[in-house]
This record gives sequence, structure tokens and C-alpha cells, in this order.
Amino acid sequence: MNSSSNIAADIEPVFYFGLNKNSQVPDGLAPVQLSNHLEYSLKRNPKDLSRHLQRIQLALTLERNSELFAALCDLFIILGSMGQPLRQRILQASKNKLAQEQTQFLHSHLQDNRLDNNLSSLPEQCLFKPAAIELIEFYQDSISESRETEDVFHIADSYIENSQFDDALHYMIQHLEQDCDNEALTVKLIELYKALKNVKGFQNSYEQFSNNLLTSQLWDKARQYFLEQQ
Repeated sequence: MNSSSNIAADIEPVFYFGLNKNSQVPDGLAPVQLSNHLEYSLKRNPKDLSRHLQRIQLALTLERNSELFAALCDLFIILGSMGQPLRQRILQASKNKLAQEQTQFLHSHLQDNRLDNNLSSLPEQCLFKPAAIELIEFYQDSISESRETEDVFHIADSYIENSQFDDALHYMIQHLEQDCDNEALTVKLIELYKALKNVKGFQNSYEQFSNNLLTSQLWDKARQYFLEQQ
């Protein structure tokens, strides 16, 4: 690989099967940054198959055995007993980069014997291998984030119910400026722009927030919607 700027193109998944082909990764990231981006995305949305495949292809491209094995295990864990043809194809494409015992381990979970994330034999790099301390911290953080989101939504809904649409927009924009990764609030803001047919307001927010890696697809999709309405 000549430069990190080519990594995003190199890892475009070759295993697409009913996946979101628009789920592209950002250009210009170093391997570590790209790996962190994919792992972060998967922790937020474990069922994003496109991200799973991009993570697998990245490990294949960089020839990192331990990361490849962990990425495959995570995909098997999330798919469970589903997606057997997809799991077979990916294992077949990856087996030359795996140790024999790793291939045998994954092959033993191709049928109805789904891969359990509690197995002690799973590699440490598995994202969905539970750890007691991490689970407690995640649970506490989730409660805090959930309460904060509920409060924000409640206040925004109060403005909307009283037809104070400008106040609702201003309030949600203020919160997105502090938490631009908030996908749920992004969706709510965009839906209000659509309901009000507020093209100018949407365009201002699009220019402000659409560069965010985690929500850029939401903004781009909404921009296409407004373009089609013209």
C-alpha cells in the first residue's frame, strides 16, 4: 500500500450481498484512525454489515491476522445462525490469511451452531466479547445519555406542539452544536425542516453539520430529498 489516502478505496467490500453500497468510509485516514472509525461505528450500530465487511477487508489489506480473526468472530456473533452463505463466502475469501486453528474454529460455527460471544476462546480484540467492567460503564453511560436525549426531545416537542417552530429549530441546532454525533436528534431536526419545507434553514444546517462522519449520510440523503422537491 503506497499511502494512507488510498486505504478507503482499497477496502471497498468485495462481498456485497444486499448491503448499503453508499456506506463509504472517509478518505485520508491512517490505518489506525480508519480501524478506530470502523470499530466506533460498529459499537454504535452492531448490525451494520457494511461496516463489518469494511473492517474485515481492512484487516485483509493490511495482513493483520489477529485483527482479521477478531473481525470475523464479531461478524459471526452478530449474524448468529443467519447469513450462512455470506459467512461461508467471507471465510473462504479469508482462510489463506488465517491460522489453521482459526479457520477450523470459524468453520465449526458455520451451521446452526452459532458463535457465542461468551466463549473464552474468542480473541481479545472482539468488540462484542463482554467484559464486566465495560458493561457496567456502558450501562451507566447509556442511562445518562438516554435521560438527556429524552429531555431534549421533550423540550423540542413542547415547542413544536405550541407551533413555536423557530424556537424548536434553534433549540435543536444548539444541542447538535454540542453533540453533533447525535443521530436521533439529527433525524428529528431534518424531519422538522421537511415538514416546514424550510429549504433555506436546512441548507444552513447542512453546511454546518454535514461534515460529521457519523451523520453525514443522513444530511446527504436529506439534501437529495430537497433537491428532488424543487
